[in-house]
Amino acid sequence: MSIQFVRPIKLLMMGAPGVGKGTFSRILSRDIMLPELSSGADLRRIKDSGEGEIAEEIKRIQQEGGLVSDSIVLKMIVERLKDPKYKRGAILDGFPRTKSQAIALNKYTKIDMCIKIDINENILTKKLLGRRECKKCQKNYNLFEIKNDEYDMTPLLPKVDGVCDECGGELIKRADDNVKTIKKRMVTYKNKTVPMEKYFMTNGTKVMTFEPKRGVKDYENFKQQVLDNLNDLNLLL
Repeated sequence: MSIQFVRPIKLLMMGAPGVGKGTFSRILSRDIMLPELSSGADLRRIKDSGEGEIAEEIKRIQQEGGLVSDSIVLKMIVERLKDPKYKRGAILDGFPRTKSQAIALNKYTKIDMCIKIDINENILTKKLLGRRECKKCQKNYNLFEIKNDEYDMTPLLPKVDGVCDECGGELIKRADDNVKTIKKRMVTYKNKTVPMEKYFMTNGTKVMTFEPKRGVKDYENFKQQVLDNLNDLNLLL
């Protein structure tokens, strides 16, 4: 099924670090033919390049669990949105993360709908500790199985241990996926990002919340909920 929009649209993925925004965004992007714009992936590419003071600054901030300055990320996002690749719009993942970033971005482009992925914090911590990421293309995998009365998440394993299915890149554990940094990132999320989410909830932007208790096995329900909301907003042809 070909999805057609009435005009270029902007969707924003929201939720705590590691909740699955990137995974759901990647699959949704493919299915509705709306390209991702992942500030996190772009920042990591700049950091891993090791070129210049900005790369070193980004590396230090991310390892400490902090957020890169608004001016650096906003400039990068605005420039990327000018690319013809985003003529249908974009799924933003990773920016904005603060209320001030959201207000600044709103001067350049309007967010049509926010999609919040929500998972219990204790479950999320376990999920983050099992996360592995492709060093080359940033696709995420997970080594841990999580099962309890509410959640049933099977591991997201590569076909070959330590090797990305998509590009053959090396799978690594991110330096910030440790208990100490995860706790700090959760505090940062509650203090910095939750007010941003409330900003969108109160300024008239549609906010859809989805809890993937079965991980990616809940994707089809997620996609249908996204399409239903876009239809309610009269954004589909």
